[in-house]
Amino acid sequence: MDEMKLLGQGREAEVFARPDGSVLKLLREPGQSADREIAALDAVANGDALVPGVLGQTTVGGRPGILLERVDGPDLLSLLGSRPWLLREAGRVMAEVHARLHAVAGPPVLPDLREELAHRIRSVPRLRADLASRALSILDGLPDGDRLCHGDFHLGNILGGLDHPVVIDWGEAARGDPVADVANTWLLHRMGQPPPGTPLHMRIAIPVARGVVVSRYLSSYRRAHPFDADLYRRWQIVRVAARFYAGIDEEVETLTAWLRAHGPA
Repeated sequence: MDEMKLLGQGREAEVFARPDGSVLKLLREPGQSADREIAALDAVANGDALVPGVLGQTTVGGRPGILLERVDGPDLLSLLGSRPWLLREAGRVMAEVHARLHAVAGPPVLPDLREELAHRIRSVPRLRADLASRALSILDGLPDGDRLCHGDFHLGNILGGLDHPVVIDWGEAARGDPVADVANTWLLHRMGQPPPGTPLHMRIAIPVARGVVVSRYLSSYRRAHPFDADLYRRWQIVRVAARFYAGIDEEVETLTAWLRAHGPA
């Protein structure tokens, strides 16, 4: 660990540069498994260069880790912090990349997205019972799908700049309906809070980027891959309800208010 340099960190893992030029993603908890992320990375790598290559697995201090190829270039959130005139272009690139990922079939070893969201909604005490019940009722009528869904697709998880985007952090990957993944990306950009350790310049950029990037992202994605507006609205409700599972106190009030505002008339 002494020979490695910390590149970044989030709620689930730390990322280190290794002396040999590779990267170590080290999960925070000894009981965590890297198998889910590796399965998703392998599925994309078989047909596209949108993810870093997996070089192996390791354990450090009882914590599981993934050895990955290092990706040169900034993440898109950092890029926009210094070049805000690229907001619309970033939204377009996000949509293009996301659509390409959704063309990949999710490996059978990945969790079923509907089942996972149902579990999350049932497991959170801070979600009001009536809001949880409504979200679960809506989820019952939504499609399963078999596409590869990233589960945490946002500006900060796309490295390499706009010309060579590479998607990282696949720990939430699942098989499901791609519209559910689109709704989650909308949620993360409109209501999500940045993880601990996010630099100040990135925190400043986030409020500015939200509206412009999401608008361009949604319009670009739907232009290439149209989807039903009502289906999207129902997935929005489910994803907002499931977001409580993340346990981020700063989001609770905003998430609750949104669900109440988008309830039955």
